[in-house]
Amino acid sequence: MSLVPTRREALRLYGYLRPYLWPHFIGAVVCMVFYSATAGAVPYLVRALVDDVLTAGNPAALAVMPALIVAVFALRGLMAFGHTYLGEYVGQHIVHDVRRELGAHIQRIPVAYFDRVASGTVTSRVTTDVLLLRQALTEGAAVMIRDFTTVCVLLAVTFYLDWVLALVTFVVFPSVVLPLQRLSRKMRKLSRRGLDTLGDLSALLQETIVGNRVVKAFGMQGYEADRLAAESHRLLGTYLRAARIQAFTSPMTEVMAAVGIA
Repeated sequence: MSLVPTRREALRLYGYLRPYLWPHFIGAVVCMVFYSATAGAVPYLVRALVDDVLTAGNPAALAVMPALIVAVFALRGLMAFGHTYLGEYVGQHIVHDVRRELGAHIQRIPVAYFDRVASGTVTSRVTTDVLLLRQALTEGAAVMIRDFTTVCVLLAVTFYLDWVLALVTFVVFPSVVLPLQRLSRKMRKLSRRGLDTLGDLSALLQETIVGNRVVKAFGMQGYEADRLAAESHRLLGTYLRAARIQAFTSPMTEVMAAVGIA
């Protein structure tokens, strides 16, 4: 199953986002852009703090800097609150709308469908897979906008402060981005595999609970327990592989950043 939706599928998915574009989603994007843009003010504050206050001992700068630092970070905090809450507002409403639509759709499905598909699988689609849809529609787009704006602002500030060091960053930056892209693709595959395995585990658990009397009547408790354990072990392996990638990402980024600073 492809993780990349077709153009028709993407348009259908973003149809769930359309009712919340204004003011909530657009407001979240605006807050995020301002939050990312103010990242460019931090290097200026640090430089002014070191050059004008700590080194030069300028009393005028010392009087202004505390208020300026508080104002900048208060603005960043306000923007962070805005994009986090508004993004969550949109995401939770999308989850509610999709689950409501799925609930109505399930009532119209022919009975023969449930003879082919386990009820646990259907349950997993409604409870778990919907969260993946929300992540793709809101969190994924938000992270892309935030990171793109931050990179653009910081690059502009870097070129303004020192164009030679800015050119050096273009050498270091790809060495960080390319491995992260590969790790991100692996994480998406593992996430999809984990959801499928979780659906199989839910279906198996549902069958075990519903058919508990039959299982006990034929003395198959051990067999069913082994099936559940095997499925759970498969899910454990998927999550541990994802955890290794996630745990490796942050140290790798910090080491590459240290190389860039050096």
